Amino acid sequence: MRKQLLFICILVIFLSEGLFSQQITEIEYFLNNDPGIGNGFSVSFSPDTIVETSFIVDLSSVNPGINHLFIRAKDNYGHWSLHSMKTFYVVQGFSITPDIVDIEYYWDNDPGFGLAASLPCLPPNDTIQANYHIPLSNLTLGDHYLFIRAKDDDGRWSLHSKDTVNIKGQLPSNISIQNATINNSQTECYNASNTITVAGSSTTVDILSGGDVAFIAGENILFKPGFNAHQGCYINARITTNGEYCSSQPMIPGHDKTFEYLSEDVDIFKDEDIEYRIYPNPTSGHVTIDFKRKIAKTDVRVLNFQGSQMIQLEYNNSQGKVEFDISSLPAGIYIIVIITRTQLITRKIIKAK
Repeated sequence: MRKQLLFICILVIFLSEGLFSQQITEIEYFLNNDPGIGNGFSVSFSPDTIVETSFIVDLSSVNPGINHLFIRAKDNYGHWSLHSMKTFYVVQGFSITPDIVDIEYYWDNDPGFGLAASLPCLPPNDTIQANYHIPLSNLTLGDHYLFIRAKDDDGRWSLHSKDTVNIKGQLPSNISIQNATINNSQTECYNASNTITVAGSSTTVDILSGGDVAFIAGENILFKPGFNAHQGCYINARITTNGEYCSSQPMIPGHDKTFEYLSEDVDIFKDEDIEYRIYPNPTSGHVTIDFKRKIAKTDVRVLNFQGSQMIQLEYNNSQGKVEFDISSLPAGIYIIVIITRTQLITRKIIKAK
């Protein structure tokens, strides 16, 4: 077991009956078992009527677990005080300043202690400050989590530290998609670090039934006249908030963030994520969109499954809630498209009879 030390600070005031001029001349301590008065470990100090001092106790001879420290003093008349007791706990193998003997790192998923990639830490020391070059070549684009932990010379691993690293590829700043047709069972993903422009300038972009397309931009997505989304296609248009683009984002046909038709000009601007909920769903007519905070401008469109726009509403300076009525629409499933300054959101809603 490694040598262990306990730092003790004490204040001793020793008074006898009617004697206010006596001095404390001796202080001793012992661990667990009393060796007899005068046979403990002596503490060095300057004699005085009041003594405040500190000393270090060697714990190398005590067993792990609960232990007791006893302290007593003697005055210049030879009178010993009663002892005071302090309880402390000794941990097996504990060291005040253990040395770091191993450092390892891993990405995203923990392979287990001692199984991650090792980093040099020679010579072992209780503090290591170093610069490391960690390869990134095997990482996909987008956010990844770097974990680092260390092991001491008693074999104990530390908690890990965690950092987020964003891997960015060589993306075009701006792209224009024109005169393109996405056929049935065809999957495409378009990305740009700034702006994606779809159709416009007397060109067409057709997404046919069964086609699956994603548009992922860093700042803006512009849908221009000539963009046609046919019934049964899937479209995902979003502004990335975590640096994930096509190479790091799998296509999932028909997931909740797709919409089936949007033919008019739409601008999507990057700002921050919006927390919201839509209720009730199903509804007999009344619909509430609760954004949890104030929204400066909101454009709400209700589309049927054929892609026809049934309702379009604009709200300015909304106090966090948008309310509208679809009771005039036939019963069925509709798509609500919510366009704010920060996001384009699509959700399915059921209009009950």
